[in-house]
Amino acid sequence: MITPGPSVLHLASFVNGSPFKPADLGDEGLPVIRIRQLLDREAPIEHAVPPVRPVIIDRGDLIFAWSATLAVRHWYGGRALLNQHLFRVDPFPGVERRWLGYVLAVGVEHLKPWMHGSAMTHITREMLKKITITVPPPSRQRAIANFLDTETSRIDTLITKKRRMTELLEERRSATLTAAIFGGRTPHAGMTIWSSTDTPDMWSAPSFSRVVQIAEGQVDPQEEPYKSMVLIAPNHIESGTGVLLAMETAEEQGAISGKYLCNEGDVVYSKIRPSLRKVIVAPKQCLTSADMYPLRCSAAVVPRYLAYYLLSEPFSQVAILESDRVAMPKINRDSLKALRVLLPPREQQAAIADRLDREFTSISRANQAIRRQISRLLELRQALITGVVTGKSSARREIV
Repeated sequence: MITPGPSVLHLASFVNGSPFKPADLGDEGLPVIRIRQLLDREAPIEHAVPPVRPVIIDRGDLIFAWSATLAVRHWYGGRALLNQHLFRVDPFPGVERRWLGYVLAVGVEHLKPWMHGSAMTHITREMLKKITITVPPPSRQRAIANFLDTETSRIDTLITKKRRMTELLEERRSATLTAAIFGGRTPHAGMTIWSSTDTPDMWSAPSFSRVVQIAEGQVDPQEEPYKSMVLIAPNHIESGTGVLLAMETAEEQGAISGKYLCNEGDVVYSKIRPSLRKVIVAPKQCLTSADMYPLRCSAAVVPRYLAYYLLSEPFSQVAILESDRVAMPKINRDSLKALRVLLPPREQQAAIADRLDREFTSISRANQAIRRQISRLLELRQALITGVVTGKSSARREIV
């Protein structure tokens, strides 16, 4: 319950979208809007020929995502087909669409704890029925919606600017990394044909197979010591920073079979989606998931330097080109072994890594501060909507 009153199911019709199979999707027909397209206007859109009873949406329609992610959005694209797991919310007479959108935005916060399911969490219509609201006259609904449109727009503008700042920091991180390692040099396509004219004096460009050992053997799942070891997987690493977001033991994660043993100081590199650039130097002896490569450096390579090298944009682009072309791009062991590592003398590698450590720490701190500001703005936005919709905000009483 938001406030005493009728259920939101008595204020509008909630029309579920149509199920579309992969075979239904292509380049012809109307755009198909799924949760991803609802939340991200830049997401690629597939098309489909309308089914027998299509659920059509058009500009201004109110959409409610009820599965996997709870969200409320107004659709500002053109005519499109609605996929399942999304409701088109059609307000009944006397109910302002924009006001109802704000009501549902408050309702989402009440519904989140009720989400259930294993493969994909979701809510039910019975749960929606429990969301009730006092319904003001249509003129007041419009006034509330107008006020919140103005105020949330101001907050959204600030959030957009803050997010742009994080993008600029990431661009700076990438440019700093590329300049520190590659300078003004442009790698050859494939980076497998470095010649002596491509490298500065005293630098070399050996293949991975000469200076880095890629773990071959997997651990025995029956061995007791492995159960208490930290397990590193791609989703444990923040992209582009080498920072561990989570640390789970193999026993907490479940099956140990298929995991690689990794020593302290080994460089752990994600073999899937090289564009995500997930790399870390192992902080202790640990296990890595089967979609990570543990890389053990020879005496010629400083592990932190190798980690930064793998994070660099030029190397990532080459890794993408060398990846197997499947639904989820993956660079195989032989392709990685054939790639080359641009190596300065060991002392210079350490100096480059030290400089990048300092620079990355500074950028990460700035990024974290901006993210905290964005988080506070989002909380302020939600608190404003909740306060006005429920009548608990002083701003609510000022709305005519």
